[in-house]
Amino acid sequence: EWADFLNVVVIDDNARLGFLERISTASNVDEVIDELASTATELSSALDDTSHMSTLQARLVNGTTEGWVPTVVFCAADDPSGIDQLVSLAGAGRRGVAVILLGGNSQAQRTIEITTEAVTVSTPELTIEPFAFASTDVEAIDELINDAMSEPEYEVVDEQPEVVDLRPEPGPVEVPSRNKTTRVEMLGEVRVVGGAAKFDRNRALEVIAYLATHRRGVTAEVLKTAVWVDVNPTNNTFNTTVSLARKCIGSDHVPTARDGSPYRVEDTVGTDIELFGELFAAANATPGAAIELLTEALELVRGKPFFSEAKGYEWAHTEVLIASVTAAIADAAHRLGTLALEAGNTDKARWAVAQGLLASPGYEPLYCVRMRAYAADGNNAGVDAVMTELRQVLDAVEPYDSLHPETVATYEELRPTRVGRR
Repeated sequence: EWADFLNVVVIDDNARLGFLERISTASNVDEVIDELASTATELSSALDDTSHMSTLQARLVNGTTEGWVPTVVFCAADDPSGIDQLVSLAGAGRRGVAVILLGGNSQAQRTIEITTEAVTVSTPELTIEPFAFASTDVEAIDELINDAMSEPEYEVVDEQPEVVDLRPEPGPVEVPSRNKTTRVEMLGEVRVVGGAAKFDRNRALEVIAYLATHRRGVTAEVLKTAVWVDVNPTNNTFNTTVSLARKCIGSDHVPTARDGSPYRVEDTVGTDIELFGELFAAANATPGAAIELLTEALELVRGKPFFSEAKGYEWAHTEVLIASVTAAIADAAHRLGTLALEAGNTDKARWAVAQGLLASPGYEPLYCVRMRAYAADGNNAGVDAVMTELRQVLDAVEPYDSLHPETVATYEELRPTRVGRR
């Protein structure tokens, strides 16, 4: 689903793929050869006219995918004549059609050999070793699959169903990170609250952010590699930056690394990421207080996680920290929005959506919550405005081509007189 600009054709009389976007199936080559030939002719002619070497170059040079979508054909057929047609159609390239054949073929430009030990790709010479599960993991997975596929056993009882009390539990919910007055905040532009002095150097701030998200501590080399991506700092530069970082946040919060001890921050330093996670977990464990806890969590969100005008924080991308935090914010916002709608609080639902979109613009389930909030208020114009905004965010001209089917279905449900079903 990441390959937005790609058409895939699977030729296999046993293919049972169900519905997958941009993928079509055929039982033999004859069913698709005419359409593939037409596509190849049109693309190769267009490439000749524009002097582009490939559809990839055409997309990059023109800055658009329009008219340059390649087609990849996967063929498991054993009909020699059909295979010869496909190979001839693809030619040596520049026709917008690539063919992947199951089995050997003397005319293939490259091969992919798959064994239980590795996957080897010729041209370029590339060998990929698959991730192997331990035997105990395989047994556990097999047991889960068998349980899922087995028929459930139902027990008929005459007892009254258990009544679950969803009212807020007495007393405050314990959230440890609430009590930390010095906090590194990364759910938006990175900053330190409650430090000893203002951070005037971006790398000193990034050092603290890195250590705050690596509680066990790191060596000097690991810290240098993470924060100084493009340069190798001298010992003097490194030591000066770490010393400044310690001074700004407070020397009692960052112990001096001596005799091989790691660079780290004390537990007295909190982060908004940790507090967000604790509040989210508490909301899951305390249904009666979920709205209050999720509201407190989303109040921490100020923008895209790890935003910085001075760039940096590449490690937060490569360690998938930004992606995981963004996903958690979107989930929390969606849950709070849904709970608020169930409680009839449409203002709270819209606020939750707005907070989620600060971190995850274009996340369609949140727009669906916003549409339902306006519909609940009887504001049809608001529903239309949400759809218009979403299409602009996604740069979509025709919603049925770009939006998720559930998003379109939600809009059609709420505004059936505006959008005809297709």
